[in-house]
Amino acid sequence: MELLKAQVEHKVFGIGKVSGLANGVLSVRFADPHGEKKFMYPAAFAGHLTLCDPALAADMEEVLAQHHLSLAQEQDRVDRAERMARFRADSASKAKKPPRAKKAKPKEE
Repeated sequence: MELLKAQVEHKVFGIGKVSGLANGVLSVRFADPHGEKKFMYPAAFAGHLTLCDPALAADMEEVLAQHHLSLAQEQDRVDRAERMARFRADSASKAKKPPRAKKAKPKEE
């Protein structure tokens, strides 16, 4: 999707044009006094920015859906790794405990 020079709208800064996209950072040029602002791509389109072109907006919805899916998958992977680390730590701490000493029975005479 070609976003360069696409028109976007921001709730506070108003209408602006995309001036660049590099390394996940979207640069948008707004009218003075706001000037150029930078946003995280594609997360900015989830709340801060809206594309003025309906065709681009529909494409962006697909990009956002894919982005949210990948974020959810990454979070699941991190959660699983943390659970495994806790399980291994619990297992290791239980395995390192010394065996209980048996109480000696008093001898009967």
